[in-house]
Amino acid sequence: MIRLIFLISFTLLLQYSTHAQPVNVKIIEGFKSGNASLIDPYLTKEVDFIDPTNEGIFSRATTKNKLSEFFTRNKANDFSIKHHGNSPGNDSYCIGILSTDKGIFRVYLLYVGSERTQISEIRIEEDE
Repeated sequence: MIRLIFLISFTLLLQYSTHAQPVNVKIIEGFKSGNASLIDPYLTKEVDFIDPTNEGIFSRATTKNKLSEFFTRNKANDFSIKHHGNSPGNDSYCIGILSTDKGIFRVYLLYVGSERTQISEIRIEEDE
């Protein structure tokens, strides 16, 4: 009986831990610290990138540069995921809040596939 309770508890804990982290820890660290180099390995070959001063589809290298420029203008203080889910077509997304020295920004990340390992879109908007 004790083994059964342990097994059920372990299974529930395992399920919670796999769903508790909707985004790769390195991506979260990258936004928290304002370090585009931590986010770069998770970018697709081309990224739809939007921030207050840029909008377009850019190569991975250009996206990293534009993200670095954003972090230079807006020193990151904190980042937290507020919502995540699946989009039609087996893609997934998350919405986070980025706190900077210049204000609060809402960050939308769209991933190719449900694994949340390849970012195809980054949208950074001022939070109202």
